[in-house]
Amino acid sequence: MNLRLRFAISFILIALVSIVAVVAFARVNVAREVNTYMFRGGMVGVNVLVSNLEVYYQSNGSWEGVSAQLDTARTNGGHMAGMLGKEGQGAMQQDMLLADMNYEILYDTRRARMGEALSVSEKAGAIVLLGSDSQPVGYLFISGGMQFQPGADRELVDKLNQAAINAGLIAGGLSLLVAGLLGYLILRPVQRLTAAANRIASGDLAERVPVNGNDEMAVLGKAFNTMAQSLETAQINRKAMTADIAHELRTPLAIQRAILEAITDGIYPLDLQQIQLVTQQNQSLTRLVDDLRILALADAGELRLDIDTVDAKGLLSRLVAEFEPTVSERSIQLAIPGVDMNGQWLVRADAFRLGQVIKNLLSNACRYSPDGGAVISQLSREGNWILLSISDSGSGIPAGEEESIFERFFRSDQSRSREDGGTGLGLAIARQLARAHGGDLTAINKPEGGAQFILRLPAA
Repeated sequence: MNLRLRFAISFILIALVSIVAVVAFARVNVAREVNTYMFRGGMVGVNVLVSNLEVYYQSNGSWEGVSAQLDTARTNGGHMAGMLGKEGQGAMQQDMLLADMNYEILYDTRRARMGEALSVSEKAGAIVLLGSDSQPVGYLFISGGMQFQPGADRELVDKLNQAAINAGLIAGGLSLLVAGLLGYLILRPVQRLTAAANRIASGDLAERVPVNGNDEMAVLGKAFNTMAQSLETAQINRKAMTADIAHELRTPLAIQRAILEAITDGIYPLDLQQIQLVTQQNQSLTRLVDDLRILALADAGELRLDIDTVDAKGLLSRLVAEFEPTVSERSIQLAIPGVDMNGQWLVRADAFRLGQVIKNLLSNACRYSPDGGAVISQLSREGNWILLSISDSGSGIPAGEEESIFERFFRSDQSRSREDGGTGLGLAIARQLARAHGGDLTAINKPEGGAQFILRLPAA
């Protein structure tokens, strides 16, 4: 069953329930109101008087004194509400006869027939007064009042019920029409979304749906377009990464093959120098595979960290000392200024993985700093966070690429070789490891020049 049919059926069921409820209510209440109107004095305006007379009898157990009560009520004119009510006051201007259960007249507004019996026609037109056991205790006749035969109310009630049913059928038809129209208006964007989803499933990731307004369907459409954009971007990145991985693997493999073929053909001698060249290319491949493995584990949320309390100051100092010999030939200064060496710089981290991040940032800063430049490392606090920043004195990050540099295999200068630029995975790994620790890694350009990487870690 499709959604449009379900929508129409829902509207019809709602209409039917409403119709049945209205008709049931009408059958109970309309019948009672019609009976009161036709047989309880409603048509001649004495329905309140009838009720009060019945209460009088039930309270006193007889009609004794009722004549005096009616005379007093009639004499007081506008102050008769206690016995007659407003409707009864109007009735007192007409000829009225009150008889007991034996049809003997107890009260006559003309005072002419006291003690006589009601005539046959008067009996037929009299209003029956009921006691507490719903048995007749008297009769009230109003001269000039319309007379109805017993059962005359049923025909009127049936007509009213039929009118209610007809109105319900018309309402049901209108509900069906409205359901069809609303179903079309509501389901049309859903159908567009379904068609677009099918096209995306078939491989057309450039598919988008038009979005109009700000209602729920518009929000759904925007979410769909965002999802489609993410899928398209992911596909583009996947293809680019596949091509980058192939490129990164091809070069060291080609060098190894060339050396081995040259040795096999006797062009190169089989000596330690040639073996070292092959070993270097193998190490490059091993490093690339290890980097890819770390990224894959981080993406899958399966990178295991041995979290403990780590002295960030001590770790940073040790790693900076390790880098000093490698940059001494280029006269690059490695400094850690402004750090309180006696302060507590404890973080919650995996010491090995945090060391990987810091090494990567130091290596990156040294690579881009010119000869005679400086790499500055600093520690600072920000609430419950420890911030470790590493700055270089190079040319900085090209405008607009502050986030792109963390993408895999990204190189601002595409002409740089692997030897100059690494595998292109270092910063991507560093950010993934930072986020795996519950922190983050960002990059900015310093106003005085050079790039600055800021590692944010939770304080112990």
